[in-house]
Amino acid sequence: MASEDPFPAFPAQPDLPHGDRALLIGDTPVFPTPRRVSLEPIADATLRRGCRVIAMVHELHKVGYQRLRISPFAQGISDWGCAVTDARNVHADGHSLIKRDAVLAPVCCSSKGHCYFDWHDAAGFGARQLAELFLERYPLVAERGHGQDWTYAGWLSAVLGVAEHGRLPVMYPSADARLFLPPDPPPA
Repeated sequence: MASEDPFPAFPAQPDLPHGDRALLIGDTPVFPTPRRVSLEPIADATLRRGCRVIAMVHELHKVGYQRLRISPFAQGISDWGCAVTDARNVHADGHSLIKRDAVLAPVCCSSKGHCYFDWHDAAGFGARQLAELFLERYPLVAERGHGQDWTYAGWLSAVLGVAEHGRLPVMYPSADARLFLPPDPPPA
């Protein structure tokens, strides 16, 4: 007998007030009630930089690169990392990389500080400026990530909302309270 999937297919969620839908982790809605918009800057450097990378991909989704994917992970207790790639370079689970290399799946680690993707000229850049640099410096990933995928873009938007409230996503379990394990992204 097959075991029951602890993460139901996205978007199989219960209805919430005002017709909203919830992102589920197991049987628990991530947004069981409406939450406040995040207005305060995040003090923790790891969380702030991680949010900036996710927001960078969100910005790219907004301008037509919705086939870009994130593959976030934890390295030790205080380092968070994230590969950015395209939908063709992830397995059916939506996040595991098929090919791990700097050309098809550049990685950004919080331990590098403001040197996002080892860019030494990006200190002080916001998500939009990082998005512009990403398009310039990773044209192959950008080209392969161009196209619509509204379901994944919605998933990423929900994940960004959780991250902005102090919990970065990881696709593998972690004991760090600043991290959360979201359901697998929808398939491409």
